[in-house]
Amino acid sequence: MGNILVAASVSGYALLQSLLEGYSLVAAYTIEDALEALRHRSDIALVICAVQFDDSRMFEFLRLATSQYSQTPIICVRALDSALPRSCLDSLEVVTKNAGAVAFLDLLAMLKQYGNVRAKAELANFLRNQLGEG
Repeated sequence: MGNILVAASVSGYALLQSLLEGYSLVAAYTIEDALEALRHRSDIALVICAVQFDDSRMFEFLRLATSQYSQTPIICVRALDSALPRSCLDSLEVVTKNAGAVAFLDLLAMLKQYGNVRAKAELANFLRNQLGEG
């Protein structure tokens, strides 16, 4: 498997890194860094982009990345706590998919529902399926 580009804030990256132990991750904290990695690295197999990425510019990144790098699947996630009602999270799922993401995952809900160990396993299984390894 190739590398996973993680487009997130520093704290969002830390959470994702803890959930993605064993994966080769490439961190990007700005849209420019993420696009640069996609432009110059042929080993990026998948992108995980957090809602709060680069001052909540996830949709801007999603638009740019899907228009230029449509072959690389993008998964959008909620990695940090936010006071969003369930209806907003449901809307995020619809909008991110319509904008070209393959999925929207609420990682905080997964952690609360399953706990750390099972959430890591669920995420790993999801990623294997997205990458055609499962």
